[in-house]
Parts: sequence; structure tokens; C-alpha cells
Amino acid sequence: MEHQKTFRIKNLREAYFTGEHKQMLLENERLRGISVIRTDDHFRSCKNAVEPHVLENYLVCLIRKGAGIYNFGAEVFHLKENTLCLIPPLTLTSWHSQTVYQEGFCCTFSEDFFTTGQENKSWLSQTGLAGNLVISLTAEQMAYFSGLMEEMLAEMQTPSGVDVELIRVQLHLLIRKAVALYPDTSKHIRPKSNAAVVLANDFVKHCRGDFEQLLNGEIQRLPSLNTYAARLNVTPNHLNDMVRLIMGKSVGQFLHQELAAHATNLLQQTQWRVGEIADRLGFNDLSYFTRFYKKQLQTTPSKVRGQNP
Repeated sequence: MEHQKTFRIKNLREAYFTGEHKQMLLENERLRGISVIRTDDHFRSCKNAVEPHVLENYLVCLIRKGAGIYNFGAEVFHLKENTLCLIPPLTLTSWHSQTVYQEGFCCTFSEDFFTTGQENKSWLSQTGLAGNLVISLTAEQMAYFSGLMEEMLAEMQTPSGVDVELIRVQLHLLIRKAVALYPDTSKHIRPKSNAAVVLANDFVKHCRGDFEQLLNGEIQRLPSLNTYAARLNVTPNHLNDMVRLIMGKSVGQFLHQELAAHATNLLQQTQWRVGEIADRLGFNDLSYFTRFYKKQLQTTPSKVRGQNP
């Protein structure tokens, strides 16, 4: 008899993180009903791909940097910098990162935590958030929401004792401000074509494998657009179009962005000479690597290395 597949209800720590950070994040959950995480503090232990699961509480994601594919129920979104999501409980969810680095915040909270002390216990359900709120933010709005998240996280880590009511007020302000933005339909991020998402995801998976081989010295340089298209049984133009549709950049732009990100990681985390890093990433000419890096990140490898001796 064939077993029916089921999806576990998980909290934020169980679903998204691995290794020792799971234990570290327990401290962040000492307030029953709410958890806040700064993702850039934990990105090395954050899973690149999170299989379908059902979160037990409301989920707020604030993406400052990075990009990925989020599935919320039957809808598929490509999310990138300056994005805010508010997702209701018991939504079937999965995540596939498309960049090396992620920066922002995640917050989960229960309805009980939100409604404690409130006369109108049904305000959340009355906002229309039976569906998903997925919106783009201006730089100023991102700074505002990030500031609220920082304040909540700082209060949770107060050594002299946590002011639960202050955190609840900050959460109310965050959610009410987010809901107030939702009527502006120009801010809405629309779901993407599932076929395009699947192709873009497959491309990213191939890239990840190739970067791993590149860093291990198993290949000398990354494959070309034509090679990726052949692997995925599509034309180069179609692959480029679908990657641009989902990710907002061409295959070449994506690869350049990832090369620069990997170079930065190596500059910050290894003692390899800059020339060794350039060679490992497929650049035979150090001066060309330096020009490439400066064009991508508006700084030089030597300056990044100088900041991380």
C-alpha cells in the first residue's frame, strides 16, 4: 500500500537552519509565541533549499540582500532585495536560495502572542491576510522595517530582562504598517510562471554544482550559456529569457554576480593570495580579475583583503 506523503508543521529553527545554530537559536525562542532572526548572522547555517513544510505560526520575511524562489501554497514568487512577505499559519511553504549570501530578517509569531491584551481579537483575520502579503519596498521603507526588526531583536537579547509588552507593541507597529502598504497594488509582487521557475531553479542547481567543482579545483572555469542550455535541453535564448524573467538578470549577469560573491568569501575566509583566488575562480590574468571584481562590487580585492587580514 502506497504511503501518502505528509508535510510536517515546523517552527523557524527546525525548517531553515542546520548545525550548531539550531541550539544557539533556542535562546531566541525563550519568548513563547515569537522569534526574530537576523539572517545575515546565520547565513552559513541557513539551508540553501528548504523542502515543503507547514510553518506553525505567521511568518514575516524581510529580504535586504539576496534572492530566491519562495513557494507559498499554490503560488510561486521570485523574491529579491527590498521585499517584505507576511504569510499566514499553516501555509505549505518551500524556499530555494539563488544567491550565495542572504541578508535580512525572519520573524514568526503566534496569533495568541499578537492578540494578547487586544480588544479586537480578530483584527489579523479581518485584514484579508488569509492570503499572502508580498510587496516591494523603497529603500526608506526597508530601512524603517529593518529598524523595527533590529529593535525587537535587541530587546529579546536584553541581559537585564525582556520587556515582552514592548516587543508586542513593536510587532503590532510592523504588521500594521505592512498591512497599510498593501492597498497600493503597484507594490505587489506577482506570482511567476511555474515552468519558468522550474527551469531557473534547475539552472541554479547546475551552477551550484559547478561552483563546488570550481572551488575544489575539479574544473578550471564555469561552463558557458550554451553548455547550460544543452544540459537543460533548451535553447540558449530560451534559458536566458526564463532566467531573466524569474531572476531579473541574464545568465551571464547571474554568473558574474556569483563569481564576485565567491571571491569575496574566499578573500574574507582564507589566507589564499589574491592571485590564487583569481586562478581558482577561472581567471588566468590577475589584472583582469581585479577589473572584473571592481566592476561588480565597486571595490578591489586588495581592499577587501585589507579589511579582513
